[in-house]
Amino acid sequence: MAERETSRWPWLSRWPNVEAQMDKLSRDIASIFSGGEAAAPGGEWAPAVDLHEGDDVMELTASLPGVARDGITIDVDDDFVEIRGEKRSEREEADEGYRVREIAYGAFYRRVPLPVHTNPAAVTAEFRDGLLTVRMPKRPDATSTPTRVTVT
Repeated sequence: MAERETSRWPWLSRWPNVEAQMDKLSRDIASIFSGGEAAAPGGEWAPAVDLHEGDDVMELTASLPGVARDGITIDVDDDFVEIRGEKRSEREEADEGYRVREIAYGAFYRRVPLPVHTNPAAVTAEFRDGLLTVRMPKRPDATSTPTRVTVT
């Protein structure tokens, strides 16, 4: 079967999977700089997050589609929040037959620095429809003890 000549890099059609690998590399590099899902050290992936600062609270929203609530761990200090866990694949399939594989499975990790001090003891977290929302009340002083947060 002849290779498709309309690819983005037609000269690469002589090497199987090179185009897909180049596309993945390009997406990973772009994601690293944009804060999106990207490969993290150790083969983990990093979910995309939004961090919003309100008058009295910092609110972090993380996109975690396909992750179970009990698979999420959140640690908060007064100047950072860490989210970790695992997205499990229900399918055990070989790579054969796939033309594109962009969905990340496995362990994930994200550490986000906070621009203001928060009160770890008053942090709440909610997980609904694949979105994790962590609300961290601000506080003026800078002393605290790191706290693990329960997701509801």
